Amino acid sequence: LTAAPDLDMLKGQIAQIEKYADQRGERSPEITSQLGFPTDYFGMIMGMNSPRYRHVGELILLTQVLTAHVCMTAKTSLAVPRPDQVSAAMMPMLATPKHGSYPSAHAAEAFAVSEMLSHLLDVEQDQMPTDGSRDTENRRKLAAKMAERIAVNRTVAGVHYPVDSWAGAIIG
Repeated sequence: LTAAPDLDMLKGQIAQIEKYADQRGERSPEITSQLGFPTDYFGMIMGMNSPRYRHVGELILLTQVLTAHVCMTAKTSLAVPRPDQVSAAMMPMLATPKHGSYPSAHAAEAFAVSEMLSHLLDVEQDQMPTDGSRDTENRRKLAAKMAERIAVNRTVAGVHYPVDSWAGAIIG
């Protein structure tokens, strides 16, 4: 992530964003609920109601905050224009943030949390009986799918290019 995508690449990705726009109606409530840190989405996957997981929510939040800091540093230095700044035809469904677009912090945070939870599930699996009662592998897959959906939701909303999410996923 030492160089920003060039303007030609960004213009090429506008067409990709337009293809996602038809999903806005279906995803609108989910997208607006993910404006901050979507911690609860991962909490549901982990089944964190148990006292055994009382600190996992804090670990998720810490992961998100640290990842956001890394991304904001990159966004500030790279200053990639948002899709609505590159094309007047873009009509984002959310207020466009004032900082740069690349990389997507939402994507980075979601993928970082998914990765962290995957490691926690590995530790838990090593410590618990192997009776399959925790459904560890499916929880791991669900966390990865959730990270991907959160990332794509930012493109559906029209505030990120797909390349922003790819870069965010790499950071995560």
